[in-house]
Amino acid sequence: MDEARGRLDRAAWIAAARAALLAQGPGALRVEALARDLKASKGSFYWHFRDAADLNAALLAALEEELTLHVAELPHAARRRVMDLAQEPEGSAARALRGWARQDGAAAEVLGRLDAAWTALVAEGLAEAGQGAGAAVRGARLLLAARVGLGPLDGAAREEAVRDLRHLARALLNGNV
Repeated sequence: MDEARGRLDRAAWIAAARAALLAQGPGALRVEALARDLKASKGSFYWHFRDAADLNAALLAALEEELTLHVAELPHAARRRVMDLAQEPEGSAARALRGWARQDGAAAEVLGRLDAAWTALVAEGLAEAGQGAGAAVRGARLLLAARVGLGPLDGAAREEAVRDLRHLARALLNGNV
């Protein structure tokens, strides 16, 4: 928000779109609904964006930056990095992006880049821990599949899945898979 003038800026619209996506899914990314939520006019929206597709592109860029920074900030020790990556369930932004990617090609491209970066980082950690290149890549793909599957689980089922994932990560690191 431009405090001096009391106007919404581009970042405020992107933040509102992010909040709507996380709360309600990609169907909530409508100019009218976002304007209503922000108590703003559609004219304010069109001051900052050509159209809804322009906002969606800006939102995807912001999500990609947010989620890429998250991976880049993880610890660097190979065993610790792999265990952290393997055990950490996806956050709400990544889950929302996965839902959006099921119905939008641009979102699917961003998600593909993020998954590839995550898989490469895990494979590197597994290789540093002594896995062969092929085993490291297979292990990273398996860990990604297991990680993505944790999102919808709750309670005891989630705890069991996390426990199983820890066991799998230890087995991969020890060369027992």
